[in-house]
Amino acid sequence: MKETAAFANFLLTEGDDGLARECREAWRRRTPFLIEEDAMPPGLVQTIPGRNPYVQAVVCAIQPAYGTNILGFLVLGLNGRRPYNDAYRDYIRLLNDRINTCTAHVVLPREQREAQAATEEAALRHSSLTKQLLLRTQEAERSEANFMRIAHYAAFGMFVLKSDGSPTYLNDAFYDLTGVKKSDIEFQFKENFWSKTIHPDDLGHFREMWATMTRDRQPIVFEYRGIKTWSAVDKATNTEMMGDFWIRAMAFPEVDTTDDNVVGMQGWLENISLHKYTERMQQNKLEQALEHKRQSEAFIDMTSHEIRNVWWPSQISDDMH
Repeated sequence: MKETAAFANFLLTEGDDGLARECREAWRRRTPFLIEEDAMPPGLVQTIPGRNPYVQAVVCAIQPAYGTNILGFLVLGLNGRRPYNDAYRDYIRLLNDRINTCTAHVVLPREQREAQAATEEAALRHSSLTKQLLLRTQEAERSEANFMRIAHYAAFGMFVLKSDGSPTYLNDAFYDLTGVKKSDIEFQFKENFWSKTIHPDDLGHFREMWATMTRDRQPIVFEYRGIKTWSAVDKATNTEMMGDFWIRAMAFPEVDTTDDNVVGMQGWLENISLHKYTERMQQNKLEQALEHKRQSEAFIDMTSHEIRNVWWPSQISDDMH
């Protein structure tokens, strides 16, 4: 059976003929527009043989997904036996979006389709880069947490300084080795700080090495004595060992490659007092051994000289006879 259109034509921009008002509303809202039962135009509620009359309808504006112009309208008669609820609305909305997307691939010029593809590719690349950045950030956070945990339990002092000498990070072992308290309000990590923690006889050497690092942009390794006194107990003999508090310092500058300026310093402090004490004890034993040898040789020489003096007259008498 041939069916006739409900409306031959109508003016969309003005008037209320046909579906002009409803199409304008769908155009303006950019969402499917519901025509209620009491507002259905007479041309849409006529009974078609073999079908139930439509008591509600939805008008959808067909607009390409990446354009601004309206290409047409889709009018859908709703099943009167099914309520137009949220699920139904979502279905109509998804159908309208799918039609708009498909229409864009048909009517948009090639340049616009290429621009659309480039935009989608850029969005995918941006999403991929965002995920990579998130993974890198999480990895960096884990690495930082591992570093902080290692630094906290390390037996050697660790320091990270700014270019002006102020601290960025100091671990607990650093405070223990230098004897500085965290609560010391006079604590300034500059020249006056070092002068309070270094033996006066080694302060000049310390300043010279530090200046060499900042001037030559080279790592440095040197030893110096602190102002504290070192002591420990020999577990083998249960005797107390005492001596100077010796520290080995290892530091290197952080240089800005753009202007070759020193922007920070990093390094470690290691307690080598036991090593120095052992060296001194070995040196003392060596000196004692050498002194004992010298005294023994001197005693032998003296004894030999006296023996020769005693036997010299007897030798002369024998020669005369």
